[in-house]
Amino acid sequence: MIRKVFLKLIIAQALILGSCSSDETEEKIIETPKGQVETYTVTNLLSNSGSDSYTDIADPIYYNLDENKVVDKALVQTSQWDIELSGAFNTSIKANNKLDKKSSGYQGAGTSQIFLYKSAKIEADYFDPIEMMPKRAPERSLFDKALEELTEIPAEKEMTAMSEIGLNLFMGGQEGWCFYDMGGGLFPNAGRDKEHVIYALPRIIVIKTNKGNYVKLSIQSIYKNNPEDPNRSHKPGHISFKYTIQKNGTKKFTK
Repeated sequence: MIRKVFLKLIIAQALILGSCSSDETEEKIIETPKGQVETYTVTNLLSNSGSDSYTDIADPIYYNLDENKVVDKALVQTSQWDIELSGAFNTSIKANNKLDKKSSGYQGAGTSQIFLYKSAKIEADYFDPIEMMPKRAPERSLFDKALEELTEIPAEKEMTAMSEIGLNLFMGGQEGWCFYDMGGGLFPNAGRDKEHVIYALPRIIVIKTNKGNYVKLSIQSIYKNNPEDPNRSHKPGHISFKYTIQKNGTKKFTK
């Protein structure tokens, strides 16, 4: 189809100019590149009603990953956004899916999906599967390592589609992207300053956007200015994350 369009243009040019050969014109044809991989870093994303209290629920943030922008809540029933950050400190990640009753986009037009990806090698290094908590606060280098390791999205049947990804195994919940250290167990001798702190985990949230593109996203912090060693003095509710999107619809993150 593309070639037919170009041939029509070539014929038109020949009729108008009467001098350009088909070979010369063919050399000027530029095809659309197959790879459109883009990486974005977002820092201090804050809800309009951000709060310092974990018991308070902030207004949801609706985010379009293809365009890397926040979408107005007036468009909640459209397909203009892919993920919703909601709940306490906006730590709950949901897809804009019209079939999901937990999503603000329920019965709307959205078809996005979310999955949780864990690297077996990285998990073995920092996470205790018996205690079901991190062995230590994960180093920042692990987050980029997890993103780099995921070079191709697994088949969807090999991943678990999730309605919500939030606090890891908190209050009987499912696996998530962050750990809530309620009692300061990661730093038992640090005092109350290390209690009730939320630590991001080097796990990847995989998203299939409404446009059918795949995203690998790593949330790094919920605290202002993305501190590597957060404590209760840091202001929560400021989400920082990094993501890579393949805009040609394939599952490989190659250009």
